[in-house]
Amino acid sequence: ILKANYLKWIDRLDDAIAELDSGVARAKQANDSVNVRDLLYYKANIVYELRRDYREVASHVKEALAYSPDTTSPDLAGMFYFLAINLGLVGDDSCTYYYEKSIAMAEANKDTAYLCHYMRNYASNLMRSEKVEKSNALIRRVWELMPVYREKMAVTHAILVENFLYLRQLDSAAYYLDMLWALFYVVGIFGIMLALNWKLALWIMLIVPGL
Repeated sequence: ILKANYLKWIDRLDDAIAELDSGVARAKQANDSVNVRDLLYYKANIVYELRRDYREVASHVKEALAYSPDTTSPDLAGMFYFLAINLGLVGDDSCTYYYEKSIAMAEANKDTAYLCHYMRNYASNLMRSEKVEKSNALIRRVWELMPVYREKMAVTHAILVENFLYLRQLDSAAYYLDMLWALFYVVGIFGIMLALNWKLALWIMLIVPGL
């Protein structure tokens, strides 16, 4: 892994991947399932970082999990979450299973920070899938567990705005949009532009009820 990391650092991606593949082959020959898992997972992270080929990443993570001696171990929460993220990015509905598995594992670990991080991203995925009620429930749970998300993390407000616009519950959308607007200094100019777009969408919906 150290050599592969160095090759990645000097921008020799193909050589880094080849080094990891060589390590995987040796580990398989030695029946060292833990090293096979770890090398494949590291390879998945390199591909994610430098290629953004989400299907390939998901394939490597699935293979890594297949070599894990115990896939019920809460220590694998991050691996299941990483798989969920990449499956979600290619529109694979099986990401739901892996999001929920990673959340259950983080909860078992009593790791509130990771638990909230996983739930927030799962809520975002559900928003894109138009499963907005469950998305809203997850954001509210995140706020309950870690109030800092409500106080400073504008992305959670943005998810609620999108969800309530989808539900055409305009008063609720406006309420969370106002909260987001108050946090505009956190999200910067991009966040301001999003907020302005949502304000325009709200205004159009209000003056054209049948839209």
